[in-house]
Amino acid sequence: MTELRLHGVGGTTPENLLADVAPQLVSGNRVAGFYRTADMKGRHVEAYSWGGLTSRSASRVLWLLLLPFALVNLAGWMCTPAAWRRPWRFLLHRAVVRWAGLGLTVNLLLLLLVAMTSMDVVAFRCGARPVV
Repeated sequence: MTELRLHGVGGTTPENLLADVAPQLVSGNRVAGFYRTADMKGRHVEAYSWGGLTSRSASRVLWLLLLPFALVNLAGWMCTPAAWRRPWRFLLHRAVVRWAGLGLTVNLLLLLLVAMTSMDVVAFRCGARPVV
């Protein structure tokens, strides 16, 4: 039986999570990996430490902005074998996926614009009032 422990956003170290002074790295690396303590009778205790993914520079998170585009690109190549055999079907499939990707991008930009505008208006209206 294996018990898997995950830490929250606080970034607990594997040593504290497993209550072991020297946990062994089983898989992954120091940024994100699985650590194991000394085995007990019929039981393994492991921890997944992912604190290095969020504790570095903020620019590392920008890949999330590219995720929708990567998924649309992947969807463009996912078609049936019949579409691969006929070039016009493949081109039609790619065109539809590209238009869907453009629609997704426009919707995300509009959502971002509405969110930023509404937060700005709420902050201006609520933040401009003097505290009594």
